[in-house]
Amino acid sequence: MSEQKLQDLKNLISEFNDISLSDFRDAFQAITKDKDPVIDRFLVGQLKNWSGNRTMRAVFASGLAEREDESFLEDFAQVIEKETDVGLCKECIAGLVRIGTQDAIQKLHFLAKSKPNATIASLLQREVEKIKQEEKEPVTYYLEHLALGNKNHRHCRHAAKVLIKMGDSKVVEEVMSQFDAYDDLARSEGARVLGQLAKTEHLERVLAILSRYNTLFHDNAQFIDTAESFDQTAKDQRLDRLVEYAGKLMSDEQQDANGAVESLLEQRNYDGAKAAVSDVIALGEPIGLRYFLESRIMILENKVAHANKFHEDTLRESRIRQTRFRQILAELAYGIGKVGGQLPPDNELRPQVHDWLTRLITQHEGDIEKLGLYGCAFFCRPEDEELLGATLQTHHLEGMTRLLNALERKTDLEFSDFFLKVSMNHEILDIQEMAMRSLGSSKAVLPRLREMLENGEPEERRTAIRIVGEIRAEDFKQDLIGLLEGQSDIIRIEAITALGKFGDPDILPMIEDVMVDAKSPMLVETSLRSIAMVGGEEALAMLKKAAEHSRNKKTSLTAVQLLVESYRTWNKSLPVSCNDMILKNLGDWFKERDKNMREDAYPIGAAILSRNLEFYEALRKLYKETASALRKQSSWDKEEMELVENSSRALNRNYFFLKEMLDFQKEVSNRCRNYDNPSSTTRVSVFEKLINYLENNAKFILSEENLGDIEKLVLTGLELAETNWREQNLLFQLAGYTESPKLIEEMAGRVRDVPKQAKTNLLDALSRMGLSLTDINDLTRIRKVLVLEGSGFMRKRVVKFLEAQDYTTRNTDDLDIAWAMIQTEIPDLIISEITFAEPCDGIGFIERVTKEYGSRIAIIFSTNHREASVMQRAAALKPKRIFHKPFPFDQLQETIIS
Repeated sequence: MSEQKLQDLKNLISEFNDISLSDFRDAFQAITKDKDPVIDRFLVGQLKNWSGNRTMRAVFASGLAEREDESFLEDFAQVIEKETDVGLCKECIAGLVRIGTQDAIQKLHFLAKSKPNATIASLLQREVEKIKQEEKEPVTYYLEHLALGNKNHRHCRHAAKVLIKMGDSKVVEEVMSQFDAYDDLARSEGARVLGQLAKTEHLERVLAILSRYNTLFHDNAQFIDTAESFDQTAKDQRLDRLVEYAGKLMSDEQQDANGAVESLLEQRNYDGAKAAVSDVIALGEPIGLRYFLESRIMILENKVAHANKFHEDTLRESRIRQTRFRQILAELAYGIGKVGGQLPPDNELRPQVHDWLTRLITQHEGDIEKLGLYGCAFFCRPEDEELLGATLQTHHLEGMTRLLNALERKTDLEFSDFFLKVSMNHEILDIQEMAMRSLGSSKAVLPRLREMLENGEPEERRTAIRIVGEIRAEDFKQDLIGLLEGQSDIIRIEAITALGKFGDPDILPMIEDVMVDAKSPMLVETSLRSIAMVGGEEALAMLKKAAEHSRNKKTSLTAVQLLVESYRTWNKSLPVSCNDMILKNLGDWFKERDKNMREDAYPIGAAILSRNLEFYEALRKLYKETASALRKQSSWDKEEMELVENSSRALNRNYFFLKEMLDFQKEVSNRCRNYDNPSSTTRVSVFEKLINYLENNAKFILSEENLGDIEKLVLTGLELAETNWREQNLLFQLAGYTESPKLIEEMAGRVRDVPKQAKTNLLDALSRMGLSLTDINDLTRIRKVLVLEGSGFMRKRVVKFLEAQDYTTRNTDDLDIAWAMIQTEIPDLIISEITFAEPCDGIGFIERVTKEYGSRIAIIFSTNHREASVMQRAAALKPKRIFHKPFPFDQLQETIIS
């Protein structure tokens, strides 16, 4: 089912440019409405495809946001950090908001402060402000809304989210005290609050709640099974079973009270029996007791229709209740894992958490298993062998992915034995491969791999070879090369696949030798796929050679498929040298008698990306002739015809896209002219028109010639712009369309002295050119501080504080020495007194610095002066702040980093 949905989604993506956006959204929602780990993983990959269509990726982000799944937190944050498309980032911001955990809120705060793009930063800031507004409401307000439960679904769920965002652990005490009094919805949302906010001091009580509701969950499940079994039971047998089950649930006290019910039933006083049932229930109401007692009375009254309706209503309510219980257990499993992970290894509660997580994840109950594994990600240590062993039996892809990634990041702990067990024993191949990759961070696994390769059983040796390939263990490369001869084809296939993952061109001749001598078609195909994995010009030449000269048609077809797949982006499109060979082969394969060969060949042409219009025209003619030949057959295959027509449509889409792209690239070249005009007005007009054209045609890529033109335009324009910040703004925007190392170097060097009005666009451009927020923050971060202070006592205090904050400092009370210091090493910031001993003037000195270095050096004044004329003169220099002594140093730090 997942495979079919995934194929449907891929087909939909290929049709994105042929249908309206609303139709695409509707079809996308229909395919992804039910949560599916395979689909979600594919969508995450598409979301982080930086060269993909941003509008389409925004649709994917919207779909993932609806999941409200914490595991997508880092993915959303990475997209916001890297992308500049407002629509895409807006959907990812919504994803973080909907996740709503403390980690998600912290990401929003960080990105709001760090994102250079002003529009996206304002969207982030707006969400941060909304959260702050919510936090102004008293906690009691949201606790009251949480308690509404089923009375107001929306308010209850919203209250839970806000309480989690607020992060006040005092809420936990209140929720725990009211937990049993809540209705089922309020309890499930309250469990989410407990799971996210509980601390170690709450753990014992949370475990007690978990124990109670785990019992209720199983009792309710047993009742549902029992009640469902009544559907095919005869009336007299049902009565006996109702009595039997009711008897199992009643306490001794209730058994005595039930005597009155039995007596009234013998007298056929059904109304009195109903009243007596209420007395029995008042003594305690185990799940199902009311149903068993009241159903029996209805049947004895011959109100079978009423009994059936009561049966249906009760079952429906029980199933809803079971869903709520499941959610409670899932959230609490996550919570105890998160809190338990903070406990020291010898804490007395830790074994209880270990046992509970083991029990919960082995129940294989959907969300309980998933969030239990999320909890294990926080909790597990290498010595938790029973719990780690239990995870091997789980089948939840998201949960295991989260667990493996989290354990891999725990670099202070050694989980290589666990990763090995998952690699060898887990039933899901994707999880095995993830575990193999996780082993790459562990050196302790290498001796074990050596032992498995040399002394292991055949299956162990194969697993060891796969692991070596996944982690690219250089120590074993020669061992793998040694396995290419004198071994079974099964071992050679594994060894060749592993060698391909190393990506080392030196192994290509060895793989080619194996392929030439191979008798097994599988060994030949594996060799070709490994060559394609290595990549590079030599590997692609080998694939081309195999496609041209192989006598085996299947081998030739596989080589062409891999060759086409190696050129699957417009930035790296199929070279012209392959055109004739591919046309000839496709022409032959389309006429093959073997239908399977033909059907394998049709999609190849549809997948080709080439910048050669004549080649596309020849391919289109070939598909047209093939379709015509099929129609002439007396009984042509409709499925084959559909495959030809679908491939032809995909080919046409690429052809017309290329035509438009070539026109676009030609127009860009035309617009990259007159950029060196002496008139600033003329230059600005050129830049604005070019930017607008690029923005309106964002789906097309720029040619190498275009990128060279833009690089030359920006470099020349920056020389002419001098201090014209409006012109610089436009040039920085244009630079963002390239990844030119020369432009990155040029713009990074301007970060310090760029006019403030243009700084946002400069930082945004650097972000678009591939620099991370960390890299950009490093460029803008103040490191070197020069302290100019006449008071030796004050100067020492400031220097001591700054050095404690990891700033590099220099200091003096002599402005001549200070000027020499600046010329020797330019500081990022000067903290200066306004007036020194006569005739030294701090403001005059800073005026001199500003005239020479502009805004490259930030300024902070500290002074005892308050005269209006002095303050006006200081303010005219636009310092970050003017401090009046004495002032708290924490405000100084806030000012520096602001």
